[in-house]
Amino acid sequence: MERLRTCQNIACRKSFKVSSPGKIADYVDLPDVQAIAFCPYCGSPNRVTWPKGVTFITRQNI
Repeated sequence: MERLRTCQNIACRKSFKVSSPGKIADYVDLPDVQAIAFCPYCGSPNRVTWPKGVTFITRQNI
């Protein structure tokens, strides 16, 4: 599963990917919760909606 995010820091505003193993269908039964993903460019915290209990990684949008 992968989602493209834009950094909420006004000075950065770069796009980055938030991803986890598997497909979105694997997590359809899990409730979504607010999580924090740190921008790989500037390190600012960004709120993301993500399935509860699923780990994720952030990486630069190449």
